[in-house]
Parts: sequence; C-alpha cells; structure tokens
Amino acid sequence: MYRETGPPRYEVVIDELAIRRYAAQAEVVGKQIDHLLLLGHERTNIIIRALPFTARIDAQMVPRSAFSIYSYRDPDDPVVFAVDIITSDLGHHAERPGELLPPTASRPR
Repeated sequence: MYRETGPPRYEVVIDELAIRRYAAQAEVVGKQIDHLLLLGHERTNIIIRALPFTARIDAQMVPRSAFSIYSYRDPDDPVVFAVDIITSDLGHHAERPGELLPPTASRPR
C-alpha cells in the first residue's frame, strides 16, 4: 500500500526515550533504527520525527498512551482517532474540529 502510486502519507513522532532506552538487545534495536532511517530517506510519504528530551511541553500535554489520527482524501470521510489503552482500544471520529463522537454514534448525512 505504501509503495503504490499516490500512497497514503504516514507521519510518526517517536519519543527520544524510546530510541535511547533499549527494549531489546542493542543489535536488534540498532537494526530497527536503521530500518526506520532507511524508510524515512527512501519514501517521501513517510515522515519520522523524534521528540527530544529537551522539548518544552506546556501544561503537561503529553499523551498518556499511544494514539493514531487518520484522515482521508474524501472530504466526506470523518477524521478518526484511535487510542491504545491497557484494557482495550478506543475509537472516535470527529465531524467538526473539536467534536468527538463515540464510534457507535451514527453520523447524520
């Protein structure tokens, strides 16, 4: 899907702690980082950023868990939010900026 003509754009922000604190052997982590660097250089639709330790985050606005935001080319499609939590995943879509609806709520057409 990411190699097709007109592939979707993928952007990711990785906390510097996730890069510096190894969750596996150094050789494994090194290969993972090399792979990310290669993807970021070879594919213009993939953007990988690192959030440095020194980044100022006002009002402690750090998310408590991983999340994803999906937007689509079709303007009639909603923006979809997915939040990873320990017990299950939450999903929401927004009809208008600032408005979140539970995933089971029906959208007026």
